[in-house]
Amino acid sequence: ARTASPVHWALALRAGLAVASPARGATLQVFHPAPGRGKLVTTHGATVAAHRSWTGGAVFDYADDLLVAANGRKLLDSRLNVHALGSIALWRRMEVAAVMPVAVLQHGAGDLEGASPGDARLVPKLRGFWIGDDRRGVGGAFVAEVTFPTGDEDRANGDPWLTCAPRGALEAVRWGWDGALNL
Repeated sequence: ARTASPVHWALALRAGLAVASPARGATLQVFHPAPGRGKLVTTHGATVAAHRSWTGGAVFDYADDLLVAANGRKLLDSRLNVHALGSIALWRRMEVAAVMPVAVLQHGAGDLEGASPGDARLVPKLRGFWIGDDRRGVGGAFVAEVTFPTGDEDRANGDPWLTCAPRGALEAVRWGWDGALNL
């Protein structure tokens, strides 16, 4: 018979705590714009800009009926977010980006009303290969999106845990068209 290791028990306890307290730490920040060069809205590409090139900007998103109870009662009716983005490329092989989301307008029941910060994200990208030039080619990169628990948990705009979402990025550029796939 197999017995559960301490790691299995810790994961089960973590899952149980998450189920036992759904109101705290349930982030509804689901739109994550991809920062930097070689991105396609939420999909990371493999392109990295020239050494010490930087980008910056802001992306707005709006969501309606974010959290609705089984009886149809709207707990979080709507939210307008702004994401401040910035990145810098290093040695044409690596890019480090940062994103700070803020819910600037939020309508909901009780404490869910009002503006609140979201979880800050650090997004390093390491280009593995690029075949071709800047106008046409194929490449691959490793991207890891790390979120820090800076958001407001009480307003469903933050996760109480540090998270990391590693992924591979493939990109193809040809005839002015750019396509990317994250794995």
